[in-house]
Amino acid sequence: MRRPLSYAYVAITLDNADHALPIDYEEVTVARRLYRSGESEYLINGTTVRMKDIQELFFDTGIGKEGYSLIGQGQVEKILNGKPEERRELFDEAAGIVKYKHRKMAAVKKLESEQANLVRVNDILSELSRQAGPLKEQSETAKIYLTKRDEMRLVDVNLFLIDNDRYEENLKNAKDRLDTAKGQLESVNEELAGAKTRYEELDGEITRIDSEMFSANETLSSVRLQRQEHCFLFLNLRRNLQPHLCYNEKNGDRCYFYIAGCFR
Repeated sequence: MRRPLSYAYVAITLDNADHALPIDYEEVTVARRLYRSGESEYLINGTTVRMKDIQELFFDTGIGKEGYSLIGQGQVEKILNGKPEERRELFDEAAGIVKYKHRKMAAVKKLESEQANLVRVNDILSELSRQAGPLKEQSETAKIYLTKRDEMRLVDVNLFLIDNDRYEENLKNAKDRLDTAKGQLESVNEELAGAKTRYEELDGEITRIDSEMFSANETLSSVRLQRQEHCFLFLNLRRNLQPHLCYNEKNGDRCYFYIAGCFR
């Protein structure tokens, strides 16, 4: 079985060898394709057209919902007894003026639509005319606002440029001061390095002097100790030799001075 399609299709093919239909084809196929969504598509010889185009194609041919081809003898009385509007349509079709009547009706509808649009345009113009005064005032206010806004923007730009120049000058001065400070810092660092070197030299010299002083103090202490020992020995010797010494005043003084010097 074939899968179901999403549309239905019907077509009718007509012989147009006598060109009764106003189209340049010997054979005319009119078709309609109806989709599940309810949309329709009309075709003439495979070309998509409007339903209106198909209706105009069959005007004045006797083919169509309101047309005629052959009228049976029993149908004449029915036509004569029909409504005047129905008879008028039949006679118009027979006279070949249906096409022009439909065109006239379409033109009249279009004219009425254009007249309605013209009325609407006039209403809009009237409304705009009433609003013209307030809108003009608003326009003048807007122009003043735009002028002031442009002036304010110009002032803002000038202030920005001035501030930018000042900031650049301050930045340049700060960079100059920074370079100067860096130079001074390098000089101070060099002096500090020299001072540290001199300090280390002096510290070494002081350490050497302290070491020499410590050695000298030890030597001095040793010498003093030896002198004291010599003095004690001298005193002991003097006590031992005192009975044998002459008490000459001059020699006695010399001995006392020598003994006193031993304890200095």
